[in-house]
Amino acid sequence: GGRERPAPCRDLLAFGRTPVGDGVQTMTANLRARFDEAASSYSNFYDPANRSGKARIFQARLALVSELLRGERGPLLDVAAGTGEITEAAIRLTDCREARVNDLSREMLARCRQRLEALEPPRCWVWSDQDVFTLLPQTPADRFGIVLALGLLAHVGRLEELLLGLARVTRPGGCVVLQSTLADHPGVWLTDRVARALPRRFPHRHAHYRVEELIGAAGRSALAVECTRRYGLWVPFGDRWLGPLNGLLERALGHVDRLGGEIVLKLRKRA
Repeated sequence: GGRERPAPCRDLLAFGRTPVGDGVQTMTANLRARFDEAASSYSNFYDPANRSGKARIFQARLALVSELLRGERGPLLDVAAGTGEITEAAIRLTDCREARVNDLSREMLARCRQRLEALEPPRCWVWSDQDVFTLLPQTPADRFGIVLALGLLAHVGRLEELLLGLARVTRPGGCVVLQSTLADHPGVWLTDRVARALPRRFPHRHAHYRVEELIGAAGRSALAVECTRRYGLWVPFGDRWLGPLNGLLERALGHVDRLGGEIVLKLRKRA
């Protein structure tokens, strides 16, 4: 009786095996520590009962990615899975039976793993907590039908290198879903300027890109842009300044494409 379980899968908790320079190692360690600290409350942003502006943006990202993945087929690679809410939605939508799930934060990954291993039917999982620029070169080429890179680019930058690595591991005809904040959006621009002016208060810098930069880099990486979706009103420090009103604004206007401070791109690897 009972469904046969897949063969045991590997843990690849191998961060830090490849020296990449003291500066990059320090930056990566700081980023890991930051997300380890945030892991216990990170899932709250996906809770519909959370009506803050930031939570509305997270929830909009989940809804958009779910919409874009309908009809796609795995196996799946998520290079920055966080606590696994979008990864879970992707697996349910695509009926993916094999996935590699990565996140730099071990605390995030532990929560993600608890969520995903409860899914039925059982899947074949590979877990890792590598820096993305270590992960991608070590991953076999043309391996995955779905590759997710969400909530990542702002923290790691290096757009061209990242897209080349994502394209390499995607099989011909497969898709990459990439998310970015937009440098030429007024809210993102002002937030960045304040952070630059107050480095002690905002020590972690983010990388932002213009739409044309993202599309150009995708084209140079053998990835065709299938569609783009902007979202998120991105009022600077809106939850701090406006309180509950910011969540209402995001709910009312965050779906308007031309107002969006974030973008999701669905990219297709040329066959």
